[in-house]
Amino acid sequence: MLAGRELTAHDTAQTGRAVVVSEAFAREYFSGGGALGHRVQIGSRPEAPAEIVGIVRDVKYETLRESPHQVVYEAYTQSLGAAGAVYLELRSTSDLTALAAEARRAVRQLAAQIPVQTFTMTEWLDQFLVQERLLALLSSAFGSVALILAVVGLYGVTSYTAARRTAEFGLRMALGAPSGTVRWLMIRETVWLTSAGISIGWLATLVAGRFVSSLVFGLTTRDGATLGYVGALLMVGGLIAGYLPARRASRVSPTIALRAE
Repeated sequence: MLAGRELTAHDTAQTGRAVVVSEAFAREYFSGGGALGHRVQIGSRPEAPAEIVGIVRDVKYETLRESPHQVVYEAYTQSLGAAGAVYLELRSTSDLTALAAEARRAVRQLAAQIPVQTFTMTEWLDQFLVQERLLALLSSAFGSVALILAVVGLYGVTSYTAARRTAEFGLRMALGAPSGTVRWLMIRETVWLTSAGISIGWLATLVAGRFVSSLVFGLTTRDGATLGYVGALLMVGGLIAGYLPARRASRVSPTIALRAE
């Protein structure tokens, strides 16, 4: 509620018609404010105007991408039109299956001929998230393949570099350099290479962010948490790809390394 009151059990067919309007409705027809107390005509019955008693925030009805609707809420007991379907919203901390069975039983006791369908809010929302979830699944699959290819490629480049620098590493260790120093030389280069790739990827993400945000609900063009998570994941993959060749290079015997020249 933004202003006024809610509809209550006191709003019956014997009392004056009362309605609650959405924020978008109030902005459209009462841009200067003061929607409370005004009377509006609902439907085709000019002889039964309704008084605006409350204003509520906008909500989404059909999809998560829709613009705010201009909505008027009225008490079912005061509705002048026949409803094709009635939705009752139940909230409970008990088992939902038992609650649904109890709701169907209660309706049958009142009117056995009325068909009843029950579902949870999660099931109701799932049908509107099919596109987003399919896109997220495909993006995750392509992203995973890209990550594997990047790690394999970085591993191959690092292994090739380590093989070409075998004599250098042998000379360093022959002059007293510990194996950890040799290992750090390779890892440091891997970190720099991975950091450069992540930076380029971040810049590309900012450029393509507007397109991506239009496809995935809830994702902004500057989602710092997502960018940070992906950057950390890529860095871990790069460290794994660089550590294995660096570890192998640091274990080469100086004599064998010098002979490789």
